[in-house]
Amino acid sequence: MSISKKRPLTINEANPNELNRIIQSLYDDLNEVINAVNKGNTSIEKDSFGGKSGDIQVAKLGDGDYELQSKSDEGWLATPMELKKEKQKSISKNSEIITITKTTTLSEKDSGKVILMKADSDNAVVSLPKPKSGLEFLFVQTQSSAGSTFRITPVNANIIGYASKQEGSNADATTADGLVSVLDGSSGKYIQLTKATGHQGNFIRIFCTGSNWFVIGGVGTFVHEA
Repeated sequence: MSISKKRPLTINEANPNELNRIIQSLYDDLNEVINAVNKGNTSIEKDSFGGKSGDIQVAKLGDGDYELQSKSDEGWLATPMELKKEKQKSISKNSEIITITKTTTLSEKDSGKVILMKADSDNAVVSLPKPKSGLEFLFVQTQSSAGSTFRITPVNANIIGYASKQEGSNADATTADGLVSVLDGSSGKYIQLTKATGHQGNFIRIFCTGSNWFVIGGVGTFVHEA
C-alpha cells in the first residue's frame, strides 16, 4: 500500500507566479524529507511528540553519544550507536622465507620475513631498512659450522639486546657475559655471528621501535662492531 499521496502540480500559464509556488512546494517537500531523516540541533532535549510515524534520524545527544531514532505510533524509538574507529595502519607481517647468499639490502616490505643466511663470501653485509616502528626480522644461519657469516647492519640506529650463548669457554659461568651475547653497539654498527662458533640453526630476531632495533630472541655467539 502506497504511503505517499503526493501528485505532480500543474502550471497555469496565465499566472506566472504559479511557477514560483510550485518550486516553493517542491522545496517544502524536500525539506520535509531531510528533516524526517536528520536532526538539526542535536544537543537539545529530544522532542518525544514531534515528527510523524516512519521518520528516521541520526541524533547526537547532549553527552556526545549518538542514537538512531525512529518514530512509531507510540513515540520515538532509539538505538544507541558508536562511532566507527579508523583502523590503525600497521606494517604487514610476511610469513615468507627467503635465502640470501651475498650482500643484500632489505626494505620495509621485507618486514616479517624469515631470512635464511648462507653467505658465499666472507663478511657479506645485510643492510636493514631505515628505522620504522613495527619492522621485524628473523635471521637464521644456514651456513655450515665455521663458515662465513653476515654482518647485520642498521642505518642510523643501534642494535641493542641479548642473545643466549650456547657454547664457549665460560658458558657455564654465572656471569651474564658468560651466558649471553651483549649487544649494545653505537649507531650504525653491525652485529655478526662469530665464524669460529657459528652453527647452522643459530638465529636472532630483531624488532624496531622507530628509533632503534632491539633483540627479542636469539641463540648464538653474536658480537657487535667495535
